[in-house]
Amino acid sequence: MHILIIGGTGMLTEASTLLAARCTTLTMIASSKSSLSKFDHTLDMVDCHRYLLNLNWSDPIEFVSAISRHILSVGVPNMVLAWVHEDNLAAELVKMFAIHNTCTDFFHVRGSSAGNPNADSQSNRAIEMSAGDINYHEIILGFQLAGSGERWLDHSEISKGIILAIDNPEQKSIVGSIQPWSSRP
Repeated sequence: MHILIIGGTGMLTEASTLLAARCTTLTMIASSKSSLSKFDHTLDMVDCHRYLLNLNWSDPIEFVSAISRHILSVGVPNMVLAWVHEDNLAAELVKMFAIHNTCTDFFHVRGSSAGNPNADSQSNRAIEMSAGDINYHEIILGFQLAGSGERWLDHSEISKGIILAIDNPEQKSIVGSIQPWSSRP
């Protein structure tokens, strides 16, 4: 199994490490060489072939092109975990993977603002983002309602929630809570 992860070297490191242990091939994409190197050291005991790509997503056309060239060389991933802030970039990635006619689960990690009930409706997002053999899954990161006040999720809670969403795939999963919206920290 080939898993491709975009933006998984920071707060998603725990989830990325768990996913690496599940695959035979891992492609990790990050915007800094130092974060890739640090992540690579966390995989010392993980037996998978890994590709560490230092790519800059501020140039979306080159970013998508570089990933396309990579998968032509090593094969299309079975699963993608993408912590991509720009929806247009996520849409371009989905289209690019769809061209290869291989069934791929695309898990798009999004910030809490994606769950804002006052924003434009995103109810058809999964349908709009799915293309070809791509199964699009949206994972929204929320916050934690605590007795002493609300707080953002910590890295461990985020990673556990992401793994739970991957293991129980739905079109839309929420890690933590996004309601009541007025309680956001």
